[in-house]
Amino acid sequence: MLIGIILAFRSGLFSAPIPQVTPAALDDVRRIGIVQAEDGIEDSYDDDVEITNTFVIDVGSTSNKEAIDKTADLLSGRGWEILGKSPTGAAMKSAKWAASLSVDSFDPASLRYHPKILKALQGKSVRAEAFAIVRVNVYQGG
Repeated sequence: MLIGIILAFRSGLFSAPIPQVTPAALDDVRRIGIVQAEDGIEDSYDDDVEITNTFVIDVGSTSNKEAIDKTADLLSGRGWEILGKSPTGAAMKSAKWAASLSVDSFDPASLRYHPKILKALQGKSVRAEAFAIVRVNVYQGG
């Protein structure tokens, strides 16, 4: 019986669970501002599947650069480590949550694979300069 189960796992009969960021880590991100919209999508590549959670968050900024700086600072204050930062974005990771994320200024074109987010933003008074896009997924680096 045990040999049959092992062979079933090896042959792909039972698939491994898809790595996901813990709900507590996602709540940690939500707490930095007012979430305008969010969505999660599965990406497949090279026989791997990854779930990316995307948030549009209002952190009360007045410009795109300020949105990135303020978002990165707020996340840094929650224990997220900045891996790299530029005027157009930031990359961060959290050892606590075993997750990584990217911060980008708001651009509807970069949300084309998130019709749920675009629909949620329709009809809202969108102050694009105040929003940041935060994408969170399971940390794969060393």
